[in-house]
Order: sequence, then C-alpha cells, then structure tokens
Amino acid sequence: MVATAQFTWREVNGVVHTRATVPEKEPATARGPSLCGCLMRIRDKMPRVVFMAQGARRDAWWGTPEHPCAVNAVRIYPTFGQPPSPVQVHALDLVPERDLHYLATSSFEQMLYHAEWEGQVPPDADPWSVSFAHRLRKTREALQFGG
Repeated sequence: MVATAQFTWREVNGVVHTRATVPEKEPATARGPSLCGCLMRIRDKMPRVVFMAQGARRDAWWGTPEHPCAVNAVRIYPTFGQPPSPVQVHALDLVPERDLHYLATSSFEQMLYHAEWEGQVPPDADPWSVSFAHRLRKTREALQFGG
C-alpha cells in the first residue's frame, strides 16, 4: 500500500513537536531538539511506514558542534570519517528517486551508520558496513534493473 503521510511540526521554546498521520494507523507524536531526531522517533513508532524524507536517509544527521545546522535541517555524511556536505537540506524534503537507496531501513540503521561515521561503534555491535552494507548493494541493483 502506498499512502501519503501528513507530517506536521512546530518549534516551541526550543523544543520541536511533531505529529505524523498515516491512513489506517494511529497518529504518532514525538518531541525533541531537532526535526530529524523527532522523525527518527516517529519512525520507531511506525516501523512499517517508509518516510521518503531527507531526514530518513542513513547518511543524514542533525547538526553537531563541528557541523551545526538549523533545527529543521540535516547534513549528509556520505563518507565515513569525512566532513558532511556543506549544504543543509530540510529534513522533510523528499529524497530524489536517484537517492532512494540511501533511505535507512530503521532509525537503528541510521544511528549505526552515524556511529561508524564518528568511529564510535559500540564494542558489542557490528558496524553499519557489516550489518547493512549488503542490503545497499541489493537495493542499488534492484533500482538499476527496475526491480
């Protein structure tokens, strides 16, 4: 089933409040310091819903002290250990079709990717490149050959 989610957000006193409504599901809400973080929480509450937003990419992350960004934006971290792209993108902007293979399967995958980017994978966890990279190859092939 393909459906469009209604996703609303607002910032009140430095806290982002979000609400996602998807047909045939209970609405989900989240709040936190960034729109990307709230989107991750919403995705945890709606695990079978795929949000095709920039903030749902595995290589997207909100600002860091070294690479700050607006509360409603993300930066793209394409290469482990390297700086992110200098351009911020709105966390709810649609991911272009050519980049759909960057969508994370879960917020866990997104967090694991970022941990590996930082070089801070927990000792009891496999890095993203071990746990998820094989899916990337299959997804790229499916997109390239039309399924």
